[in-house]
Amino acid sequence: VKIPRIPVSDTTGRPEPAYFNLYKNITKKLVAGEKLSGGNPKPGVVWREAVPALKQLAGQYKQKFDSYAERNQDESFIPPVMIVVCDNTDIAQIFYEKISGQTTADETRIINGKPKVVKVPQYGGNTDIFPDIFANTSAILRTVRIDTKALEDTDDEGLTKDEAMKKLREIIDTVGKKGEAGEQIRCVVSVQMLSEGWDANNVTHILGLRAFGSQLLCEQVAGRALRRISYEIDPETERFAEEYADLYGVPF
Repeated sequence: VKIPRIPVSDTTGRPEPAYFNLYKNITKKLVAGEKLSGGNPKPGVVWREAVPALKQLAGQYKQKFDSYAERNQDESFIPPVMIVVCDNTDIAQIFYEKISGQTTADETRIINGKPKVVKVPQYGGNTDIFPDIFANTSAILRTVRIDTKALEDTDDEGLTKDEAMKKLREIIDTVGKKGEAGEQIRCVVSVQMLSEGWDANNVTHILGLRAFGSQLLCEQVAGRALRRISYEIDPETERFAEEYADLYGVPF
């Protein structure tokens, strides 16, 4: 397996690094006006507080992405993948939009002779999380979101609702697989969807933005990044080369 790396220090000198239990540290600092009626943090607050961690982790991702690209200059390559695990669908939506630069707008179209309001993708949204790597365009899908609301709202021109949902699931199920629909995905934003049995061996970075109530849940989330990419033996050491997975916000 890959070797998991977690934050062990930060510049504050606190006993527990801020990025180790990120979501808990965000919710502890909430003040009046930053909570929803149920006590959960507002999605915009989570985004504001998590941006430094996201940018740092995305910076590490970019270094790995660039090393992959350098080693495969003469051919297309399967990129590494970063997963953002969110507490709820509202948080997932804002992170997806901010990372991918993709939003939707309501537009009235004539379908079967009748006007119908449909959601139309809009690209080029404001994002500074390495848009050259993560931003979606009308031609290229680099960042994808998977959760119950994303499945309910998914729409693809020319496809039925069931066909659009099937297409999204196919992309998720084939992340990192050569020649498949999810081959070039670089970031997955999810809520309780990437469970055991989902194994993409090119996952190298995870950002946890949810409450972790048990050690088992930490292990399940971390497990999504621990499958090795290469099983070639180093002839000098007669061992596998070290592979790493960087995990922020997964509080073992």
